[in-house]
Amino acid sequence: MTSGRAIAHSEESPKEHPPLMHGLQLWVALPEDARHGEPRFEHYPAVPTLDLDGTRVTVVVGTLGGVRRSI
Repeated sequence: MTSGRAIAHSEESPKEHPPLMHGLQLWVALPEDARHGEPRFEHYPAVPTLDLDGTRVTVVVGTLGGVRRSI
């Protein structure tokens, strides 16, 4: 989600929420010339993964082990 000039955002998790991560949000301050632009929302249901030393890693920014996240 890019807030631009118009999006307000709030979240609440139920008390019974399981201790698993179901999503990820990255917040970045927009440069002055972009922060008053149109709001928009992007959804990426599939992200690249990599199995590394018995652990599954999701690549959300940059490159790891030859797997690259590109949008």
